[in-house]
Amino acid sequence: MRTFKEILSDTEGHIGSLENHIRFIESQNQQLRQRLHLSKRDNRNNRDKLRRQVEQATTHGFTDEQLWGFDYALAKVILSGLLRFREINTNSHPGGMTQEEWREILDKIIWSFNEKANDEPNYPQDVFKVLSKEETYDSDGVRQYYERIQDGFTLFGQWYQHLWD
Repeated sequence: MRTFKEILSDTEGHIGSLENHIRFIESQNQQLRQRLHLSKRDNRNNRDKLRRQVEQATTHGFTDEQLWGFDYALAKVILSGLLRFREINTNSHPGGMTQEEWREILDKIIWSFNEKANDEPNYPQDVFKVLSKEETYDSDGVRQYYERIQDGFTLFGQWYQHLWD
């Protein structure tokens, strides 16, 4: 079996001298060692960050990072609960309305929390055509979109006391 140096020496005329190959390999090794060192430091930093987050979540219920976008963090939690509530809530509804009317209200609330929790997946797309100057900004569409989200949040507040089965 041939050694690595023998294989490289056979290719000297094609891709440069053996010394250049060795220097290249050594520089690659040095870069990998530096990355490994950085990776170890990053892992230590990540471990410390994770410890802090666990402590914050245990003490306060949320991490400081989640509080930066608290509306988003709450929307994810509330959305999950609302989806399960709608799934298992098959018999009860507030007095003075039918089960179907209650489900329509829940669907509006769920839609709003889904928009917030998932980075507004139904945001009016034609707004971005403004960049190509083919269309004008659809301020009415955007206003209606945010009003619809707010309507769901308003319904959530209005019917909050009825979110039990």
